[in-house]
Amino acid sequence: MPSWNRSQNPPDVLPPSIIMGLVIACALPLVTNLFGIRWGINPIDAGTALQQVRGEIIVTLLSWTAACTGVVTAVSAFSMFRLRGDVTTPILGTALLFCGLMDAANALAINGILVSASDPSRFADFTDAMTRLTYALIITLGTAPFALGFITPEWSGSRNNRNAGFLICAAIVFGLGAFSIVELCAWIPELPKTVFPASSIPRPLDAFTLIIYLITGIFFLPRFYKQYPSLFSHGLLLSVIPHILLQMYMAFGSRRFDDNAAVIAHYLKIVGYLVPFIGLLCDYSRVSQVEARMLSTEAQLQLARQLQQALLPREAPVIENYQLAGFSIPAEAVGGDYFDYLVYGDGSIGLVIADVSGHDLGASILMSQTRAFLRADLSVGHDPAIIAERLNRFLCDGDILDHRFVSLFFARLIPEEHELRYIAAGQPGVILLPDGETQALSPTGPVLGFDPHCQFVQEQTKLPPGSLLLLYTDGITETTDTSGLALGTQPLYELLHAGQGQSAEHLTSVIKTAVLRHAGERGPVDDLTCLLLKRSPQEANSPLNIGASLTHATKV
Repeated sequence: MPSWNRSQNPPDVLPPSIIMGLVIACALPLVTNLFGIRWGINPIDAGTALQQVRGEIIVTLLSWTAACTGVVTAVSAFSMFRLRGDVTTPILGTALLFCGLMDAANALAINGILVSASDPSRFADFTDAMTRLTYALIITLGTAPFALGFITPEWSGSRNNRNAGFLICAAIVFGLGAFSIVELCAWIPELPKTVFPASSIPRPLDAFTLIIYLITGIFFLPRFYKQYPSLFSHGLLLSVIPHILLQMYMAFGSRRFDDNAAVIAHYLKIVGYLVPFIGLLCDYSRVSQVEARMLSTEAQLQLARQLQQALLPREAPVIENYQLAGFSIPAEAVGGDYFDYLVYGDGSIGLVIADVSGHDLGASILMSQTRAFLRADLSVGHDPAIIAERLNRFLCDGDILDHRFVSLFFARLIPEEHELRYIAAGQPGVILLPDGETQALSPTGPVLGFDPHCQFVQEQTKLPPGSLLLLYTDGITETTDTSGLALGTQPLYELLHAGQGQSAEHLTSVIKTAVLRHAGERGPVDDLTCLLLKRSPQEANSPLNIGASLTHATKV
């Protein structure tokens, strides 16, 4: 099978080796004739019975070769249509299937196996000419409407229109049609004469077919290939060359079914059938390579997803009178959202939620860098504003950010004082109070990554008993349903107020379910990340207990 190298060839052009092979195959008859080598069979009356019918034997072998090539190419074409819905494949498949079966039926009839024609010579000439004309008409009528823009192949992309049963029925119909036509021709007492040996154009019907090929090859197929480029359609375009040469040999040079021009024509028919078949093989090869690369990429992305998910906290630190929970769901294999819990040595807790622009592999890498920086920078100080400014300068380095930005909500919880000190760099938050009111935590600075010299204002607030701190990325509230309606914030507030008596873990599960249900079958189009901090409505008198579970949390 010819190898496909994208770096050396345009994506929808057959390799030069295939094109050169076609040129050599088409030139071979002319070159051999110039050196005195004739392809025809001279009739003899003497000799054995086998020698007397050697012309019929050679023509039969060539006909069967063409028939097998045509049928195999047709089956492969229909298979490609089943896989890809390529509009070029059923057109060529129809023509090759019909003409291949006509060749087979014709070969059987010539040898008296299928039917016995009253005039075998005229029968063979007539059915051969009709086969060539039919192939030319199917190719022309099949491609012209698409080439001229009268028909668009939108129907071909639907899986419903690639029904295997339909293709099988079509093959049966064409097969029965081909054999029925041949049998009907065999039973007609006197078929129209198609060969006139004394004329300068001994086969005028083939001259008419030649005109059809010239029109198709000059006007229709180039436009068709330009509108629907593929290796298969390029092979279809190139296959016109041997068919034009075939018709020239038949129209102007053939006076017997087994003379030099006729045998060359049978050979060129095989070449004409093989060219789109080779294009089909190249298409198969390319599709296989693309699928292999996609599978490899998918495996790598799944590994990246597993690694990214491993960076998220598996368990929240246990804080007396507080509950922590969160989740992060990437819209694709990997994403740019994340959340984290950071445990300080003085008993305070760092809460982080961030959203990197985009939700691809680049966003996930930048997310990992942001996480690593925050964890490594805890030893510098606990002031969220200072940490945000240092992180911003780090991200503004062009080699790091690559035209991306990061929205960040970074807070420090002082449990014994029930105080929250935070910066909101383009990432707001909200506190839901027990009485049903909400307290917005508005942004205190721009997103990270635009200006390395910008400063961030630190704010602080108290968390009353029974209050909830809700942090979320925009993928939560901007999730749309099938009608395009965004979820918004109000449904989240209502869910949380209704479930105030539930645990933080349960409330995050409720939010996740509500968002995914709102997105429907298509799923979310942006990363979904949520972090929830809940203060118990009734304080326990036991001493503060922090760090009972520090899995995947940093303690300084």
